Amino acid sequence: MARMVQQLVARIVAITAEAQDPAQIAGIGVEALFDAFEERGAARLAAWLELTGESRRLTLVREAVREVIAARMSTDVSVSAESMEDFILASISIALGVGLFGATLSVLLGKPEARARDVALALLRDRLAAAISKGPR
Repeated sequence: MARMVQQLVARIVAITAEAQDPAQIAGIGVEALFDAFEERGAARLAAWLELTGESRRLTLVREAVREVIAARMSTDVSVSAESMEDFILASISIALGVGLFGATLSVLLGKPEARARDVALALLRDRLAAAISKGPR
């Protein structure tokens, strides 16, 4: 889990250094988060840690979030650190759900497997666009 989190943070920080548009940076970062939870088994591992009472091992997530926010704040202050943290909190919560049940629920509802992911990403992009248009609070 630690390795997955570190790799994800490194990818998001690299995106921050390369891209200029805040929405693009966050959008790519969120997609990387969803990829990690869906493809690399992070959702299952996080759920297992929570269900077995071992979620205290996830304290590295706090440091990862702080690192991502610091990287973003160093290049762009169009959104407050608090708003970024809330966006990351929502993104992780939603990505965890999609990683665990998204494909199954989509199929059960007669939708393509990726439908839950697509809907979740659209919701997060809309929220991000709204936050960026308001500016720092």
